[in-house]
Amino acid sequence: MNSEKKAGNRELEYDKVLSYIFHMYDTRHKIFSFAVSINTILLAVVFQYIEANLAKLLLSILAGTITTALYLMNIRASHYRAHLENYAKEVEQTLGFSALTTVDSRMPKGVDSTKYLFFVYFLMSCLWGILSMGYFINVIGIEISMP
Repeated sequence: MNSEKKAGNRELEYDKVLSYIFHMYDTRHKIFSFAVSINTILLAVVFQYIEANLAKLLLSILAGTITTALYLMNIRASHYRAHLENYAKEVEQTLGFSALTTVDSRMPKGVDSTKYLFFVYFLMSCLWGILSMGYFINVIGIEISMP
């Protein structure tokens, strides 16, 4: 009787871990969507609505900081997801399940989405870094053509 109760708890635990894994995937997606949205809005503001180079410099620095913070949040969600997947695989072994342990053999091969996300975050951060440097050069009195 006691082992049945323990197995039932493991099944519930497995179910909860899977829901947390899905939550972490969803969190990564939402963070990325927010990062793209906020960067698009800030680019529009910098290029269309602000005239002063100092304001553009400050907003570019802020945007770069926000982008970096969002990337770090993405890394954190990825680490949590990986930890949860490893834990779920351990629970699967005790229950005789194999959904996560065999997923690699069932899924199409390709580049991990984490690499794509890193590339996009890297490009956004580089853009803000380059814009910040350009506006800084203009602020200190050396005129260069900047949007």
